[in-house]
Amino acid sequence: MTNESLELEKVFLPFSENELPSSFLNPFPTLNRLRQTTPIRYDEARQCWDIFGYQEIMQILKAPECFSSVVPGKFENSLSLPESILELDPPQHTKLRKIAGKAFAPAALSQLEAKIASIANELIDRVAQRGEMDFVADFANPLPVIVISEMLGVEQNDRALFKHWSDTMVKSPADDSPESLERLHTEQLQARRELEAYFQQVIELRRSDPQEDLISQIVHAEVDGETLTFNQIVEFCILLLVAGNETTTNLFGNFVRLLTERSELQPAVSGNPERLKTMIEETLRFYSPVQALLRYTKQDIDLQGCHLKKDDVLVLWLTSANRDPAVFDRPDELDIDRSPNPHVAFGFGIHFCLGAMLSRMEAQIALDIVMRRLCNIRLAPGTALTPIPSTFFFGLQALPIEFDLENEL
Repeated sequence: MTNESLELEKVFLPFSENELPSSFLNPFPTLNRLRQTTPIRYDEARQCWDIFGYQEIMQILKAPECFSSVVPGKFENSLSLPESILELDPPQHTKLRKIAGKAFAPAALSQLEAKIASIANELIDRVAQRGEMDFVADFANPLPVIVISEMLGVEQNDRALFKHWSDTMVKSPADDSPESLERLHTEQLQARRELEAYFQQVIELRRSDPQEDLISQIVHAEVDGETLTFNQIVEFCILLLVAGNETTTNLFGNFVRLLTERSELQPAVSGNPERLKTMIEETLRFYSPVQALLRYTKQDIDLQGCHLKKDDVLVLWLTSANRDPAVFDRPDELDIDRSPNPHVAFGFGIHFCLGAMLSRMEAQIALDIVMRRLCNIRLAPGTALTPIPSTFFFGLQALPIEFDLENEL
């Protein structure tokens, strides 16, 4: 693997080695300090720019003509997704998003509402009489996987494999040593190859025998008389799997984590759809599931007094922007009635998360069911929270909870 490839793996490690373990569970003090002292900084060790301020991040996201999503050629051996919506600029991005966006239109998503509710109730039924569960393993992990799998037309027996691939693709290295980076790169490359091989088989089947699923829609969709290439279809499926599963899983887990940290919120939100909606938005801001995005400079450019060179790597720390006191009053306090709440948890601009509406809909339906059926949700005694080993995504590996049933109170 090239040094450039190693460097791209390291860009999501802004913390010192002794800060890494705690940063997985609570990165906010460090990010707050970095935003206050250096809202824009160049890290020589990682060879990238860190952008921590809300204003600076919005300036970048609003100017795709200056700050590109296309990975520069010097990183061509890294784990980039060269034909993914995430890593394209207009006009290619516009055309691909128009095709893919049909599956995420409100009319298409509304057909999933009953299915999401059914899955949520079934998952609760499995654990209700136990009075305890690992909320991540028993609910937050399986629900988004089932929804995305059914949308794509994935076989039920393959869902666990999908989750394994998804988790592997978003892991961060244990440290910034070459050995750790190389080991992670090997694992992720293997997961990617297995995903590509899996989707190749499914795509070929759907070309000749379309089904009522998302892959069939994407395979046969046209814009201006053009269909997607095989690689574009594969990248889109991988993006749906990884971004869709991980973002919503972490949103669910982070939401319930907050319920255990602030027990008074449960009666305040339960049975109140509007307040549930604002708490979901505040969870996205307060415990942002996606911590950062990458951008690349298209030419030499000055940004807030800093001179950036062409093809520089920029890491936009969304989770820092979402706690910027220049935008949010009392940013380190959870306010479930916060309004307005202009967080950037799903990004902004032309690359605003395609699945944001689906993620919000899943949360609104599924978490409403959780709160209507379960009461007095609390951490299991002796629980030590176990964060996912990632500085790109923010969430928990496990969340053991105990609860009472609503009809028992």
